[in-house]
Amino acid sequence: MVRLDLIPPSVQVEAARHRHLRRWTVATLLVFLGFIVSLSMDWARRARASELERHRQQLHTELAAVRAELSSVSQEATHVLEQIERAEALRSKRAWSGMFALIDACMPSGCWLTLVATDPEKGGAQASAKSTPDAGLEITIEAPTRLRLVGYATESSEPLLFVAGLKASNVFANVTLISTQAEPVSDGQYHRFELLCEWS
Repeated sequence: MVRLDLIPPSVQVEAARHRHLRRWTVATLLVFLGFIVSLSMDWARRARASELERHRQQLHTELAAVRAELSSVSQEATHVLEQIERAEALRSKRAWSGMFALIDACMPSGCWLTLVATDPEKGGAQASAKSTPDAGLEITIEAPTRLRLVGYATESSEPLLFVAGLKASNVFANVTLISTQAEPVSDGQYHRFELLCEWS
């Protein structure tokens, strides 16, 4: 078998050169396409990262707002609880205006008080009185169990009459005359007394 190659060598060389050129072109295109795809993926990742960062910042802002609102709600809840506690405390307090009116009604005309203190065994905390623009004189006393009264009388019998009047009121469980002592003054003498009123 005899094979005759009738294609001129120059044509064969040109054809081979074209084949190599096509191969290099295809390879270059593939590399370029790979670069474009990689670059596109990188851009997509950057865009996604930027979107996630914006979302994170938005969530951070919303979280700060929620924390501020939670703090405000917590403060308001604390204030409401304090108001409830004060209301409960007020409901547990005794009617001190009525109490002082009772003491005044039971006190003989020759007596006057110099000290009113609650629960003497707990430090003798005195009743607090202050003047307010809206309510006038405001007296606040936490619900005690004892009341200490110190005062003076012009006659030695008047502290006993005071004790008898307080006992007759049936408000206190026990009324005790702790002490009585004569104290001289320029125009005679007064009788200093101390009472302890207790209720259950």
